[in-house]
Amino acid sequence: MANAQQAKPEDTEIWDPVPKVVTPGASCGDAPSDAIILFDGKNLDKWVQNNDKSAAKWDVHDGILTVNKNYGNIETKQLFTNYQLHIEWREPADIAGSGQGRCARRGF
Repeated sequence: MANAQQAKPEDTEIWDPVPKVVTPGASCGDAPSDAIILFDGKNLDKWVQNNDKSAAKWDVHDGILTVNKNYGNIETKQLFTNYQLHIEWREPADIAGSGQGRCARRGF
């Protein structure tokens, strides 16, 4: 029994597989080393239309991705099963109507 009392917790810890070291971004807002950037503010190259897998048709302008409801949903080309998601968004300052069909009276 004396040996059991002397055991250290780290003697029983098994890390398999060994987790990768993740380096934070160099500055605030930069992605960590293990991130997969799905939208870089320039294009939708990593996205497709959900219904037919054609090129995504939402609008990209001045580094902003805007939903274009005329074209339906989009999805990533790459499939993910276990992930952490970081997302940033803005809302229009002045919104008319109610529900999902509402629209912005003014731009951002």
